[in-house]
Parts: sequence; C-alpha cells; structure tokens
Amino acid sequence: LSMPIQLAPDRVEVFVECARASQRARIGRLAEAEAAFQVGQAAFETEGFRGFPGAIPQTFGNGAVLAWLRGASSDARRRIAHVQALADPENHYEWTFALNMIAMQAVLEGRFEAARTSADEAVTLADRHGFPQFSATARIMLGRAIAALETPETGLTLIREGLGAMHGTASRAGLTMYNVWLAEACLLAYDLEAAFVASRAALEANPLEAFFRPECLRMRGELWHEVGNSAAAERDLRAALMTARTIGSVTLHRRAQTAMRRIKST
Repeated sequence: LSMPIQLAPDRVEVFVECARASQRARIGRLAEAEAAFQVGQAAFETEGFRGFPGAIPQTFGNGAVLAWLRGASSDARRRIAHVQALADPENHYEWTFALNMIAMQAVLEGRFEAARTSADEAVTLADRHGFPQFSATARIMLGRAIAALETPETGLTLIREGLGAMHGTASRAGLTMYNVWLAEACLLAYDLEAAFVASRAALEANPLEAFFRPECLRMRGELWHEVGNSAAAERDLRAALMTARTIGSVTLHRRAQTAMRRIKST
C-alpha cells in the first residue's frame, strides 16, 4: 500500500495496524492479525483513511479473508460488504482493486457465479486502464470460477494466463492460494499429473504464505486419494489438520476434516 511520505502521527498508526494485520495473516499468525485489525478498525472507516486509493479494498478485503479463515463467516460478509459499499467506483484503480477482493472472497466461499461476475468486470477494467497486477489476479479468479461453472479447460487457460502474467509483474503475493486453485481446476479436468505439479508449486511457491498451507496439503491429499494411495492421502490430510490447528484456521481445519471423512468412507 503506497502512501505519501508526510503523514500525521495518528494516520501513521492506522497504516501500521493495517500493514501489521495483512502481514500477520499472510504468515499464518491469524490471532495476531485479527488483534491488529481490531485495533485499527475504527480508524479504517474514517474519511482520512478512505481518502487513500486502495486503502479500503486492501484493508477490508484482507480482513474478510482473515475472518473467513478463522471461521467468522458473519465478519467476513460484513467486511467484504464494506469493500463494495465504501470503495470509490469513480476511481478506476480502487474499484478494480475492490472487484478483485470481492471475487477472491467469492471463490474462497464457493460462490462461483458471484466470483465470475466480479472477476470478469475486474479483467475488463484492468486491461482498459492498465493495471497489470489486477489483470493477472482477476484472470486467475475468473478462470477458477469458469472451471467450476462451465468447462475446466477454459478455466485452466485463464488461470495459467494469469499466473504467467504474475511472473511478468514479479509479484509473488497469493501464489500459494492461486496454485491451489490451479490444482483444483486440473482435478476438475481430471488431469492428475498437472494437478500434482500445481499442488507442488503451491507448497513451494512462497513458503512464507502459511495462511493457505493447510489447503495445499488438503489438495495433495485429495490427489493421492484419486490415484489410490490412501496412506499418502491420510498423511497429507493429517498434516493439513495439524497445520490448520496451529495457525488457528477453523475453516481450513473443517475442510481437511471433511476430506478425511470422505476418504475414510471410501
């Protein structure tokens, strides 16, 4: 998040809490991230904070992901609603950023119709106004939605285009999550070899992104199950459960539990 060099001390504190919440969440320290978000929350909604383009989608979008990870679904819905309500649609950068965060949250929650709508608009705006980072990430989200709703192959093409464009921007933020989505789309297309490659990339792309590591392990466990290796599947799913418990993610722990029950039942 960029900001002018000269800031009043109280505003500096607000941005510090915003950055602390995002950074702690990314490395899997979810309780600390939520505490930082709570400290800054009142100030996040002030006109002074809202005046910085991108501040609202960055802060409340990440806050929604954080709440979703922690199992606080009502907080997640409220925070992403803030993004939609408070982001400025007249500011092309901020609104494209907002659409990206809205689409991301929809993918995480499995609301693929909503994800497709927001991501499609984000791709159009990003391409039109020259925001390469959002053009890349929105394509990944659009591809994941299309893989679920239409044909996996079409979705895979978009996801791979987006990941390739991310490498062009030198951005690594979110690569763990995006590669899990690539693996999921490969599984929908029943390209197991490509799915294993994507799951390995998810685990290796950015080891600091611990917030999504339980999903990497769950995904690989699901793939081991598909190829009939139940021992490897259980090993990865147990690791996913332990990792989710360690970082404090109720949602990812629940997803790993569901996968474990399904595998044991078959």
